[in-house]
Amino acid sequence: MNYKKVILFAGVLILVVLQFGCSTTTPAVPYPLLDGYTNYTIGEEKTVTVGDRAILKLNGPTRRLYVAVRNFSLDGLPLIHAGSIWHPYYWYPEKNALFLTSQVFHPQLAILVKQDGTIFSKQNAAYQIAGLKTYRRWSLADDNLRCFKPYMWDAQGGGFSIYYLGHKDNILRFSIAKYIDPFVGKYSSSREKLGDIEYNHNLNDGKIFTIRGIRIQIDKLDSDGTLHFIVIGEKETNEVL
Repeated sequence: MNYKKVILFAGVLILVVLQFGCSTTTPAVPYPLLDGYTNYTIGEEKTVTVGDRAILKLNGPTRRLYVAVRNFSLDGLPLIHAGSIWHPYYWYPEKNALFLTSQVFHPQLAILVKQDGTIFSKQNAAYQIAGLKTYRRWSLADDNLRCFKPYMWDAQGGGFSIYYLGHKDNILRFSIAKYIDPFVGKYSSSREKLGDIEYNHNLNDGKIFTIRGIRIQIDKLDSDGTLHFIVIGEKETNEVL
């Protein structure tokens, strides 16, 4: 065996690996639009306090978008500024994690986050998902993984929100608002102010009622106004805000 040739080949191979990495692919695949979105699950209890959005329903197609909640850095890369907007056009199916890209950042780089907007791993916070060296990764420069806040984008504009405005005696008070994309700026409607009531329900008439096709069952009303309820069903409605 010609050991000199073997050693030379091994040396060349190591140089190639160091130069180009062990792989030239990433796990990033296109992330499809969602058919729709709700902030509730039928049959599961929700708890809201006065002023909270009790119900959010988007008819689809929809997609999350994310906003940086603080300034942070990745090792060797420029500062990412609070308020910058990031889009999950790609994801990592095996980890159920999203690759976020932004127009204000490098177009070939993406940050890997969980669905709630926290960075998935400090050591592997950013990936190169395009270009020649798609194996490259960067780590987060600090230990705080909470970097993004998720919002929902509604492509069709058919979504709505129901806000819980508290109660007076046994009468529950709600307002209904067209859903507003928080950063797309697609709609001119504004959120209802406290006291602009569109729907009342008297608990003396029963604990089950329907708002905009959402069938709700009240489980408990605390003395401080906190409301515990379950969405028990849905139906289509032609009601327009």
